[in-house]
Amino acid sequence: GLNLGLPAWGVLLNPLSFILVLTAASLRLGLAPFDAERGEAELEAGPRGAFSGPGLGFLALAARLELLLVAALVTLIFFGGWAIPWLPQATLVAVLAEFIGAWLANAICLGLHLAVFLLKLSGVVFLELLIRSALPRFDHARTMDLCWKILMPAAVVDIVFTAAVLFQLGGAPG
Repeated sequence: GLNLGLPAWGVLLNPLSFILVLTAASLRLGLAPFDAERGEAELEAGPRGAFSGPGLGFLALAARLELLLVAALVTLIFFGGWAIPWLPQATLVAVLAEFIGAWLANAICLGLHLAVFLLKLSGVVFLELLIRSALPRFDHARTMDLCWKILMPAAVVDIVFTAAVLFQLGGAPG
């Protein structure tokens, strides 16, 4: 049957962890607003000054692929991956199999799961680009302060809180 409650996505179960992961990924990848040392408009040298032609193209391609990899991981961990909300795969296949057969029903279900994953991935990429364009650039000192004074303590609190909740529940939710 259909379950119309909230899906058990990581972003709903632990929103602080979602924010921490997005921020840490942006920091690690050197994405805006944490790209002060890579700011092309402000710096004369840097990666764009050291490379040209195919090397610069591969550098740009690697940056885009890193963004897609982070978005794919966030989609898998925090947005249920390829799962279709409120519609279990078994229910979908059973309904379709009555009309078109089990093999074709599974193939259509696979296509739907791929489309759902790509839609969620596109949403996460849009969110990352929105964050990049909306926030002002942090200088190096502010970035370090953010990491050591806010992100690290928040991550420790999040880990302890999550462990306490899981201990009280008797294990991971399933």
